[in-house]
Amino acid sequence: MSLILGYASPDIGFLVAYTLISFPNARYDPRNPIIEKFHALKIQILNPDVAVAFAGDVETSLTIIGQLHRELAADPMLCVPQRLLDLRRAHAVKSSDAIRGECEFLVLLLTSREKKLVRVSKDQIHDVQRAYIGDAEEYANFRSLMQPYVGPENRFVQNADGTFSSTPQPVTEGEKEFDQISDAMEKLTHQRRSETVGAICGCVTSRLTESASCRITFTCW
Repeated sequence: MSLILGYASPDIGFLVAYTLISFPNARYDPRNPIIEKFHALKIQILNPDVAVAFAGDVETSLTIIGQLHRELAADPMLCVPQRLLDLRRAHAVKSSDAIRGECEFLVLLLTSREKKLVRVSKDQIHDVQRAYIGDAEEYANFRSLMQPYVGPENRFVQNADGTFSSTPQPVTEGEKEFDQISDAMEKLTHQRRSETVGAICGCVTSRLTESASCRITFTCW
């Protein structure tokens, strides 16, 4: 079960993901944990400008993203959403079980020129400001946990040398939404229970004042 949300505007772009750990091919043994065999992050950071989140069949999604990663390394100017759609179509043609291989993606593009969110599913590509992929019922549960923003209206920025800016910067509407979504997603993970490791959330975010994207990962047990 997965839920990934994305948002992009001129001031901020982010992805927030929630997933229960699953292991379809073998039973997890806590006395012999080979972690990488049993889970993968639902947000894959391919380079400082591109992150791809997936929902659906894990093996198919990771195969497609792996191929995309190799091609993007060879050609940084590659159109990531279109290539994702092409790879998805090619895999569907080769697959003997199209239903089992179903997957969808959110692409977050963070460049010096723009912050862009794209949803890729079936035969469609949509440029969006905000979107989700994954379980619709969990999304409804998530929406019920969303609360009004209650954080500060201004924040200080820490510089590379460890010092802080002398004047505070206003918290943007996008940053407020990031806080609201992160808080609601954390509440959602605490509602879930698993016999293994619980749930993992990952966040990818970028501000205009940052030269590269920043990745934040936290685990709820």
